Amino acid sequence: MANHDASDTRSPLTAPPLRNPGQSLDEEIHRIIDEDASGYMMVAALLLAITVMEWFRWWLNLPLLGLCGVVVRYPIAPRSRPSASG
Repeated sequence: MANHDASDTRSPLTAPPLRNPGQSLDEEIHRIIDEDASGYMMVAALLLAITVMEWFRWWLNLPLLGLCGVVVRYPIAPRSRPSASG
């Protein structure tokens, strides 16, 4: 039997935990998704949202209500001014 000194033993509660099998691969997959692919996924989600809104606009026969409609119609719309006599 080997003699163990008190200085050689460490408490398992204070020792740093071991890494899980495949943890480095899991961290690399999350890094790629978070840093590289998230921009492409956001663009795809935005284009999908615009497409769905346009489908509803076409299906319900609504006029142009998007941001372009607000930008084009707002400066042209007449503004009501308070009357000078009131």
